[in-house]
Amino acid sequence: MTTQHSFGTLLLLAAFPIFLAGTPVGGHYAVPESDSKLNRNDDISDLKQELQDIQKKIRRRSQEELQRRKSQIERLDQLRFEERNQKRLNAAIQKQVSELESKFTESVVKSEEAAEEITKIRTKESSLKSAVVLFLEQLRSRIQKGIPWKIQERLGTLDTTLQLVNNEDTSAQAAIAAAGRMVKEQEALGRLIEFGIVEVEVDGKTRGIQGFHFGLLGVVFSDVDGNIFGWAGPGQSLESGLLSSSDAESSQGYLKAVDILQRRRAPSLVNLYIPSLRLKGE
Repeated sequence: MTTQHSFGTLLLLAAFPIFLAGTPVGGHYAVPESDSKLNRNDDISDLKQELQDIQKKIRRRSQEELQRRKSQIERLDQLRFEERNQKRLNAAIQKQVSELESKFTESVVKSEEAAEEITKIRTKESSLKSAVVLFLEQLRSRIQKGIPWKIQERLGTLDTTLQLVNNEDTSAQAAIAAAGRMVKEQEALGRLIEFGIVEVEVDGKTRGIQGFHFGLLGVVFSDVDGNIFGWAGPGQSLESGLLSSSDAESSQGYLKAVDILQRRRAPSLVNLYIPSLRLKGE
């Protein structure tokens, strides 16, 4: 900008003597003095005007250049500010990503531990349910080898319980509770004296006779007159439990015991003989 201004000044100084001489470069005629002064004045005015125009143009361009550089500096500052913000944002994002990765790794470890624990629990539940199934099968064997009283009904209840235990949706706790209910039913049956009709096959014919059982000890069956036909203990069938005439005293003892339990007879000493067969393992 300074060089252009100096160059323009030198140009004016170089041209100024020519205009003062009043003679064009390379001319051979003289100009009258009055006309020469007028021409010089006009030329000076033109030069001054031209110089002013050049100065204005230079100042305008200088201002434009200054404004452009100012805008560039402002833009540079803005870019630097944005760069600092972007670095801080990147650092924050990187920190957050690192924390998320750490949490994800921790979550994966916990998930693996939880899955391993769930596998252990399921294995333990399966083992417990298998033990419950084994217990119920042993109970089935006891029912089948026990007294012949409502065996089908009792086995039906046992099958329902087994079906519940073998269900995949049944927890080990529910399976144990179901087995506990079966045990309570068997214990209640052991304390029960119950009357009913017993079907006995005699001489190839099925006869329905009265019967009652003493808990889980045995079944006594008689006719409507109270005559004892037989006794069946654990492991015996009803048909194999027919009493002989020598057991008349024992049969009367059964009837007296039932009368006492039903409060139809005053308590007294009763000669009660209850034969039974021991189950294997008992």
